[in-house]
Amino acid sequence: MNLLSRTFGTHRWIALVWLLGAWGLPTSYAQTGTAGSPNPRVASVNGQPIEVSAFELSLQEQLAAGATDSPALREAVRRDLVIESVLAQEAEKSKLDQGSAFRLRMEATRKRLLAQAWQQQWLQANAPTNKELAEEYEAVLKRAGSKQYRIRQVVLRDETAARLVLQQIRQGKSLGDLAREYSVEPLGKSEGGLLPWVTVADLVEPLGQVVASLQTGQTVSEPVRSTNGWHILQVEADRPYVPPTAAQLRPQLIQAVSQRKLSAAAQALVNKARIEMQ
Repeated sequence: MNLLSRTFGTHRWIALVWLLGAWGLPTSYAQTGTAGSPNPRVASVNGQPIEVSAFELSLQEQLAAGATDSPALREAVRRDLVIESVLAQEAEKSKLDQGSAFRLRMEATRKRLLAQAWQQQWLQANAPTNKELAEEYEAVLKRAGSKQYRIRQVVLRDETAARLVLQQIRQGKSLGDLAREYSVEPLGKSEGGLLPWVTVADLVEPLGQVVASLQTGQTVSEPVRSTNGWHILQVEADRPYVPPTAAQLRPQLIQAVSQRKLSAAAQALVNKARIEMQ
């Protein structure tokens, strides 16, 4: 998603693109500075420079969001910065930066950026150790267990409806047919409630514990409640689970450990702060 769509939303971005096409906005801009100058620029708008540092920051945001670096991407980033500069200048002419609402938003944005900067700095200074990653991998294996399961389920909003469906299953009706008719979960409609192969760690609690207690072909005797609703579960098959290696899971392990450590560090700061709720 480019800078304009982040700022104005999809519908306004479409309209703005149409207008820019109608106006014939130039497709390239001469760099007005050099790498050796104090403030090298990628463009200038009504005499106001767009510095290389701003361009590089915006480009890094795009790459972090999953974009692929290319000449086309770099040109698009530069165009976005030019458009942003044009509109910002117009806003200043209308004194939109002097209103109280704008100042409140600026302060909120400043705090959010500072919080993000602290988190980034903390993560760089506190990278997970190999020991922490190994411990996280062992925890992942323990949570996943030794089996994968093929589960069919009906998910309903309330317990009464779930019990009525379970009663129909006991009377011989197909769980898959009932899932297609009544389930509020998307796969219930399209696949008769049949889920892909999962481990107990893939399921929201307490579904994992329940599934691990069932035999192949067995249906729960009572509806099971989770944060998603009331479940009628049936285990259709199971097989041994061969987990990914620690090397294959390394990015996920780093993310999990880093997030947990970061949350703990932030909570420690909150605990030390003097907070007075109004």
